[in-house]
Amino acid sequence: MSAEVIKLGVFNFRKPADMLRRLADEIEAGTHGEEPELAIAMLGRDFGVYGAGPNQDGASAALLLQAGVQRLATMIEQYKEGK
Repeated sequence: MSAEVIKLGVFNFRKPADMLRRLADEIEAGTHGEEPELAIAMLGRDFGVYGAGPNQDGASAALLLQAGVQRLATMIEQYKEGK
C-alpha cells in the first residue's frame, strides 16, 4: 500500500494568529488577487463572523461561507471516490 505525500510547508494551521498573519502577508503580496473578499467564522469565548473586502456586507460574507462549505463537501466526496 502506498500514498502520495503532499507537503504543505512548515506552517502550523493549528495556531490561528499565525495563520491570519500568513494570510495577511499573502494578501499584501497580491497572492490572492487585487481586492480579495474575505469571510471568517471564529469560535472562541463567543462566536463571530467577520467579513472584509471592498464589496463586503452580511450577504456577501454568508455567500462566501456557504461557498466554502460546498467546496469542502466536494473535496470530501472526491477524496472518498479516490479522485
